[in-house]
Amino acid sequence: SPDLNPIEAIWLIMKQRLRGGRWQTVAEFKEAIEREWKRITQQEIRQRIAEMPWRCKKVVELKGGRVRSDLW
Repeated sequence: SPDLNPIEAIWLIMKQRLRGGRWQTVAEFKEAIEREWKRITQQEIRQRIAEMPWRCKKVVELKGGRVRSDLW
C-alpha cells in the first residue's frame, strides 16, 4: 500500500510546495524541484516515519482501504 511508504508523504510535500509555480523551461522546473527537495528537513521525514505504526494499524482496520491523516 502506498499509505505505508513514507516517501509518498515526501512526494506530497514536494507537490504542495511546487503547486502554482510557473517555469519557463524544463531546466527551471528541475531547479525548483531540487531546491524544494533540499528544503525538506530531517524533522519532516521523522514525522512521517513516526506515523507508520498508526498507519499500519489503520490499514489493517480498513482492510487495505485508503488511510487519511493530517500529515498526508
